Amino acid sequence: MINIPCSMTPNGRRIRRFFPTRDEARGFSEKLQAQYKNEGVAAFGLSGEERVMASKSFDLLRDAGMDDLLKVVREGIKILAARKKSRPFGDVFDDYISSKKRSEVYKKSLERSRKRLGELAKVLIADVTPEILETHLVGLKPTYRNSLLREIRAVFGYALKRKLCAENPVKNMDFESHAVGEREVFTVEECSKLLNTCATKHPDLLAGIAIGLFSGVRVFEIMRLTWENVDLKEKMVDLPAEITKRKRKRSIPIELALSAWLRKAIKLGSAQKGPILPFSSYNDFRDRIRLLAKDAGVTWKQNAMRHSYASYWLEQNNDLNKLALYLGHVGGLDVLQRFYHRSVRTKEAKAFWALRPKPV
Repeated sequence: MINIPCSMTPNGRRIRRFFPTRDEARGFSEKLQAQYKNEGVAAFGLSGEERVMASKSFDLLRDAGMDDLLKVVREGIKILAARKKSRPFGDVFDDYISSKKRSEVYKKSLERSRKRLGELAKVLIADVTPEILETHLVGLKPTYRNSLLREIRAVFGYALKRKLCAENPVKNMDFESHAVGEREVFTVEECSKLLNTCATKHPDLLAGIAIGLFSGVRVFEIMRLTWENVDLKEKMVDLPAEITKRKRKRSIPIELALSAWLRKAIKLGSAQKGPILPFSSYNDFRDRIRLLAKDAGVTWKQNAMRHSYASYWLEQNNDLNKLALYLGHVGGLDVLQRFYHRSVRTKEAKAFWALRPKPV
C-alpha cells in the first residue's frame, strides 16, 4: 500500500493505492516523488476544473502550432498588464512631442502626423496593431508613408520604455521601396541670380545662402550656425556637434567663392556676431526663401543648395572621401558616387566656383 498525502492529490484528500507486489509499489512511489520534486506542489494541487482548463489550453496551443503554454501565458500577462496601464495613442503622441527639445522642423512634422491620426488617436496604444495602422496609410505616397511610419515607430519606442504597450507594431510592417530620382541642383545661372538678388534685395539672407551653396551645410544647420562658427582667417566653417544632424562636429573649408560672398555680406551690414540667419523659426525662413526665389526669377528646389555644392565640388576635386567628410555623410561612398559623379560638367563646375559679387 502507498499512502499519498493530501498535498499531492488533485482533490486535497489523502489517497491510498494498493499494488500486488512491493516492487511495483516502490516503483510508483519513486516516480511520484520524482514528479513532486521536479514539478512542485502545484502540479498535484490542480483541481479537476483547472486540469480541464489546462487540457483545453494545450489543445488550443496545438491547433495554433505552439507547444509552450508557459511562454504564451507570460506574453498574455505582459499584454494585459500593458493594456491596463495604457493610454490613448493621441495622448502618448502628444507626450512624445513635448518629451524633449526638438528641432522646429521635426516638431512641425510630428504635429502634422499627429493631426493625421483621426479616430486612431482615441484607441489605446496597447491595442494598435499593424492592421489598424495600415488602414490609416492607404493611398499615401511611398516617401510620405515611410516618413510617417518612422515617426510612429519612434512614438511606440517611447511608449515601450514606459510600459504603455507590449510591442512596437511598426516592426511587423513593411516600408515601401521607391525609386530615388536624380538630385536637383541649381544651375550656375540660378546660383548667380540667387546670390545677386540677396545682395540687392535681401542682404540679411546673403551669408546663409552663400554658406548653403558653397559649403553644403544643411538648411536647419545654417539656421543654428552663428558668425562665431565662421572663421574667415583660418578659412573654415566649424559646425559644433550639437547643431549637426548626426551630432558629430565637422569643419568645411571656406573656398574663395564663399569667402568673397561672406565679405560682401559683411560690407552690406552683417554684424559678424550672433546667428547667420535672422530667423527663429523655419516657417519664417521658408517664407523669405520663397520671396527671394520669386524676386530672383528662380524656382526653389528642396535641398538643392547642398546638392549643388556636392555636385560642383566633386566635379572639381574628384575626392569622395573628403566630400563625405565635409557633408557629414555616413551612407557610404557609393551613394555619393551614384548621385553626384558627373551630375554637372567640368565647364559648369569652373563657372560655379568662379562666381563672385558684382563690383560696386
